[in-house]
Amino acid sequence: MLTEALQHLLRGIVANPESVRVKEFNGRRGHSLEVKVAPGDMGKVIGRQGRTAQALRTVISALSGGESIRIDFQDATARPQRRGPQRGGSRGGRPQRGGYRGRS
Repeated sequence: MLTEALQHLLRGIVANPESVRVKEFNGRRGHSLEVKVAPGDMGKVIGRQGRTAQALRTVISALSGGESIRIDFQDATARPQRRGPQRGGSRGGRPQRGGYRGRS
């Protein structure tokens, strides 16, 4: 029910309603909804200073009956993030050489 309600609200906001996707997950961090929209619609979904996103969260929270629901907004063209241990530094996984030694 929450997925359909959020999808209905989002389709009324965005310019490309056919690109709206909402998936439901139950994990360790609780119940969550993942929202994917077209890149051009992301600004409309988030709104100025996040007001639209916060309003959507408030409505879904009220519909859930007090259950804690997490809503994640993502760009539909974005690739899923890797969720493993981070390796290396800021050099793209290459071993670091030397470093700054100051003036000789």
